[in-house]
Amino acid sequence: VTRKMVEYTRASERGRSFSDVADEWWGDAYDRIAVTTSRGYRIAYQRAVDYFGDEPIRNIRTQDVNAYLVRIARMGLTAKSVMSHKSIMSMIFLRAIEDGEIDNNPVDFARIPKSAAPSKKRPAASVMDEEAIRSAAEQNEIFPVPFIALYTGMRLGEILGLQRRDIDFRKEIITVQRSLFYTGGWNLKEPKTEAGKRKIPIFSPLTDFLLRYKDLPPRAFICSEDGGKNPYSTKRIRTLEKHYHENTNTTFSMHQLRHSYTTIAVRAGVPLDTLQEILGHANIQTTMDVYNEVREDALNEARNVLKAKK
Repeated sequence: VTRKMVEYTRASERGRSFSDVADEWWGDAYDRIAVTTSRGYRIAYQRAVDYFGDEPIRNIRTQDVNAYLVRIARMGLTAKSVMSHKSIMSMIFLRAIEDGEIDNNPVDFARIPKSAAPSKKRPAASVMDEEAIRSAAEQNEIFPVPFIALYTGMRLGEILGLQRRDIDFRKEIITVQRSLFYTGGWNLKEPKTEAGKRKIPIFSPLTDFLLRYKDLPPRAFICSEDGGKNPYSTKRIRTLEKHYHENTNTTFSMHQLRHSYTTIAVRAGVPLDTLQEILGHANIQTTMDVYNEVREDALNEARNVLKAKK
């Protein structure tokens, strides 16, 4: 009995290990995060647990967190990826603060190491690709995804979940209120609150394109081949994408079209906070990064024009 009391006292003084707190955090977080983002969370959580393991969480200092960030940066991760790992660490320590284990978050003053690879710039689709997408839309191309993406900035899952009732032709607004993701079959993800829904203004080039769907039933899917009853299957999407690229001689990715939309919106004078809402960015910094890239590209174009006139 005495031995067990001594062991209990020592354990109490030592506090819970990092892995204990991290496992508890993950158990709660897993049910709250989207399936599409859970893989990234899981990887960052597991790496942190592998590194700190049974170390008492109250013993971990900012310099220990910095050492961990240096280690994962040496794995070739970009600064953006290291920042994501840092965010997961911060959430784990916040859990320890809530439980009374610690008073301060050692991640608050941790630094992203200079050794982290620079984040890869993801350019917009080429001008030729954008023109090809517009031309295909005018010629009534049966695959609507690229044109909708170019003029809404919506993600693929959001476009696949788009229904006729989401398009308000009078107000010229699209309401994004669901997304489809594939895990052995189509799964529907809806915002947990009304605030999670977002509205996208319909740019004039898209208005006439969407009119072809105006007479569909309210709950009909726009991206469908059976009158809107069901969205495209994943196999059909791959076939249509291949057909589209071959016929239009394009090489764009969906993320590039999202970037192209941002370029169009910035040049149209859409304010930064409005752009964040339209794109559905949880963090304004994400919007600012893309916004600054677009402005830099515009300045480079202007610089080249001025040089040509000399």
